[in-house]
Amino acid sequence: MKLIVNLLLLACPIFLIAQTTQGTVSYTEENSFEIKLEGMDESMQKLFPSSMKDKKVLYFNQESAVYESAPEAEDEEEEYSSGGMNIRIHKRRSRTKIHTSFADNEKLEFREFRSRNFLINEALEPFPWKITAEQKMLLDMPCQKATFQDSTKTVTAWFTPAIPVPAGPGLYGQLPGLILEMNIEEEKSKTHILATAINTDAVDEQKLRKPKKGKKVTRTKFNEIVEQKKKEMQEMYGKKGSGTVIRIID
Repeated sequence: MKLIVNLLLLACPIFLIAQTTQGTVSYTEENSFEIKLEGMDESMQKLFPSSMKDKKVLYFNQESAVYESAPEAEDEEEEYSSGGMNIRIHKRRSRTKIHTSFADNEKLEFREFRSRNFLINEALEPFPWKITAEQKMLLDMPCQKATFQDSTKTVTAWFTPAIPVPAGPGLYGQLPGLILEMNIEEEKSKTHILATAINTDAVDEQKLRKPKKGKKVTRTKFNEIVEQKKKEMQEMYGKKGSGTVIRIID
């Protein structure tokens, strides 16, 4: 019997660890993409960045979690010139704040878009995660791989049972442990999110408060508003010709 027990322990080393249920996680979020504007020559197109990095933070306890920009994140601006055309790229520090309530089984997302505030409230629908046997270490914590795929994206996550809280970056979570790394692949973009530090001190309750200011809309309605503004910006670009400002926001 002793031999059998020892073999079982070796087969499941990931679960034999001290656990914590509150703290703060710092993440680096890198988005890779391609910007294409109608009428722009290839030499100018190559000047555009192919990726952007953000610093994010996740506050969590057993009842809820909040994911938002890190306090030290700042706006960034770069300017390019070619063939008489001036282009300024303005990268705003994201004002998005996502509150997840495990007890109420809901998520509340605050979004700022074009100087307007919105609140998107949704039920916490389960993702079709497939947990694999693959394991690795992140920040000295054992992690396990989980994946899912739908019609628009492929998602890979590494979660740690050492922190048995079903939270993670952005809208993702609902795994038997906190997500420390993610890869999200879509048709025109890729996102890599990696935890860079974990602090397991108690979290100030103020950090976990639900956002309250903003117009309540469905996600479908919010996406319609964004698409309409994108069309307006494209029309403006066509009229301006020699000078353009591209704002990349969350």
